[in-house]
Amino acid sequence: MELSTADVLAAMCFAREDPSLRPNSARTTALVRIDRGAYLDPSLIPIDAKPWEIERTVTKARCHALARRTRRSDTHPYLSTPILTGEAAMVAAGAGTWDPLPAITFRDEVQPCVRSPFPAARLAGKRVPPVRVLQLASTPSLASISAEFQGIQLPAVPLLVADLARTAHPVSAYANICTTFSRVTEFDNRDQGASRARESALRTEILQALSPFDSTRAIAQIRALIARADAGAGSVWQGGFLWMLHCWLKPSISWESQYHVSLDGMNYYCDAAIPEMKISLEFEGTGKLGQTEQEWRQRSRDFLRRAQSFSRHGWTTVRLTAPDFRNVEAAMWTLGQDLDRLDIARRRPGGPLWKPLGVGDASYQRH
Repeated sequence: MELSTADVLAAMCFAREDPSLRPNSARTTALVRIDRGAYLDPSLIPIDAKPWEIERTVTKARCHALARRTRRSDTHPYLSTPILTGEAAMVAAGAGTWDPLPAITFRDEVQPCVRSPFPAARLAGKRVPPVRVLQLASTPSLASISAEFQGIQLPAVPLLVADLARTAHPVSAYANICTTFSRVTEFDNRDQGASRARESALRTEILQALSPFDSTRAIAQIRALIARADAGAGSVWQGGFLWMLHCWLKPSISWESQYHVSLDGMNYYCDAAIPEMKISLEFEGTGKLGQTEQEWRQRSRDFLRRAQSFSRHGWTTVRLTAPDFRNVEAAMWTLGQDLDRLDIARRRPGGPLWKPLGVGDASYQRH
């Protein structure tokens, strides 16, 4: 089970607050060093913690360490508190992110300077690699749209979404923004009318709040990402899948996300669908198969029954799975070939959300 941001803070020790935490002392050697003067007690980490839970725990600890590193209420009270933003802010708030180990990004009024990266950390037998620290320029007006959470200053949703859109490759930016929309709107397939209304209201609020970014070089793509964000994508994986569809399908193709289909007395929701062609476009994440053997058996039976119903009623399914996303570029071309096989009109990858996927780019290589 993943530790909350509050639990991680409770497991941390800071040299500024505890003089006994001296370098190489018996006490500090029993702790995990997160940053200079910031340590994590490994005894509080569950023994059965999964690798991704360990990575997110270290990221949360790094967020707390940054908050301590940049605290200046005593030395510079006239400056606003730095704001954690980007994917690191999403992790601190408990949201899933595209990059399992994001850079620690923050906004600050002081002049940007070279920031020391967070070092590698070894926790529960796993080495968590080092990450960069990125600083964005801030202003007092931006500080007014942030709030404190467990000792960390987090941005309001419009500022978070704008920073996600401008600091990452469009595939990860779009996936993270969709996840943010889903969390904020509490999207519910069973009540899509109200959910889509909340999505529309949030989109309008964010687009109206973008005026401070109008001079940003990438403002057109930022607005395009927000305009097409889909609250129906309940995970970053689904968000990445929808990004591919936006980039592949020609504008003449009419498709919908979270499309409702009623077959054989059952209600189903396609991740995306082209209704006129009876084509269901699905991303199958590991979470859909449950966490226990009993859940896995039941959901496997449900999955088979669903596949049989769709086939019996003339539907064709195009499917990508979680392992496909270990290499997003390869998954992108696999999807393109599937669309070709079904004679679905597609273009060369393009459109307002498109940017080439370069080999070795950490923004799209999942691990």
